[in-house]
Amino acid sequence: MKSRLRLRYAPQLRNVFYGSQYHHRVTYGLHRISSFLCQLVTLKIRLSMDWGEYKLPKFPELSCLRHLTYEVWVVDGKNLLGLTSLIEASPALQKFKLECVLTEAGGKREVQKVEGYPNKNLKEVEVVGFLGGTSDTELIIYLLESAFNLEKLVIDPCPLSWRGTPWEFVETEQKQRARRSALQFRKTQANKGSVEFVIL
Repeated sequence: MKSRLRLRYAPQLRNVFYGSQYHHRVTYGLHRISSFLCQLVTLKIRLSMDWGEYKLPKFPELSCLRHLTYEVWVVDGKNLLGLTSLIEASPALQKFKLECVLTEAGGKREVQKVEGYPNKNLKEVEVVGFLGGTSDTELIIYLLESAFNLEKLVIDPCPLSWRGTPWEFVETEQKQRARRSALQFRKTQANKGSVEFVIL
């Protein structure tokens, strides 16, 4: 069953939040608003990748997009690099945020590296729910390689579902392990001296 999304005339549309637990519905929704993408300033997409790999299609240039957020539910080991087409289609992008609900149940694999599409305006990247697994690490590497003028990388190991609850301030073994992974990752990126690494 398809989602019903109808937009005929929305010249003032600037901010969109769209999501679904089904991959094809996310693609369908973005296709339905494709004629408005060029005027968006803020876009947030929620999707689940628990059941398989997912790759966003190519998009026309989103010349006004400044802030892009992905809220992704994913088993570690799944490839998030298939989500980079929106980043590459947004030359004016200034901030990218990954809200990752990542589980450790997936199979481990080597971190994959792909050639980053140059982005000269991306200044800040924030990763919430960092686990230090293959999935989130390789997407961060991609962004570090492609964002030539990146100024700040914020890594928050607090699970997304804990934010705004008393659990947000509880130190768990998972958060400590993720923080150690973030510190180790920062050491491997010593050549990115111009980037401020903030580990919460």
